[in-house]
Amino acid sequence: LQSGRHGGAVVRSPGNTRVLSHIDTMLRLQSTGVRDVHQAQRLIEPLVVQLAIERARPADLDAVRRTVELIEEHPDDVELVRTQSNLFHTLLGAATHNNVIAMIAALIRQIIVDFRYEGDSSEALQIARIHR
Repeated sequence: LQSGRHGGAVVRSPGNTRVLSHIDTMLRLQSTGVRDVHQAQRLIEPLVVQLAIERARPADLDAVRRTVELIEEHPDDVELVRTQSNLFHTLLGAATHNNVIAMIAALIRQIIVDFRYEGDSSEALQIARIHR
């Protein structure tokens, strides 16, 4: 429920971004560290991959592959590598065609984004190899 343009009440559907932002804030207030986030990712992601293998459509796989190609083509572009690596994981979650799993995958990526990747080209190529 939010204030409308002219002061009246407007009911809005909570989008993923808004929900993820609140969860991210809660985790920060609990001093959640990157180690916890990476541990969660390592435990959850194999399940995400398995479900994506079962349910992904060709367009889903094309989008996931394109993120890897862009990292390989531009390994020195830190911002592009960060963006595409995060998009890879988000698209992988979406490829499961399960809204809960997609939201969890997006949440983990959002938290990792907030920790700011600052790697170099060799690390970017390593990321691309792992994603393949």
